[in-house]
Amino acid sequence: MKISSPFGHVDQSIGKNTAAGNTGLIEPTRYITQDIEELTLDGVRMVFQNTPGTEAPTEMNTYFPDWKAFWAAENICGTIHNIYTLRGALVRDALEWSKKISEALYLFGQEAEVMFASHSWPRWGNDRIQDVMRVQRDTDAHLHNEVLH
Repeated sequence: MKISSPFGHVDQSIGKNTAAGNTGLIEPTRYITQDIEELTLDGVRMVFQNTPGTEAPTEMNTYFPDWKAFWAAENICGTIHNIYTLRGALVRDALEWSKKISEALYLFGQEAEVMFASHSWPRWGNDRIQDVMRVQRDTDAHLHNEVLH
């Protein structure tokens, strides 16, 4: 049974409701191609960090320096992310993933005051953000090392 209202649908998970209206993607007018790229759109400064081979073959984090806000995409979330999924996604490179988190820690984690992600809750305060980033980085590296061991 699908329940809709003028206020939308509130949920805490991925894909438990279908889209209403037209679906599809619009061709981008701008591509982020460099490892680190800064762009200002409508007065909002953003620093993009390409993180291919982490959660997805093409993935990126975004830092908003004027607000000291770090969007960790799906690279750092409130749970340990799957390295291998039962649904058939490509096996993730845990070592590369940990390296990209480490890079983000030193690029943005030194000054970020809020970190948020696609499927997780925000983290507030620089000490907490750095702690979460370090733990996720080290966990991914440990998974890689233990599998090889």
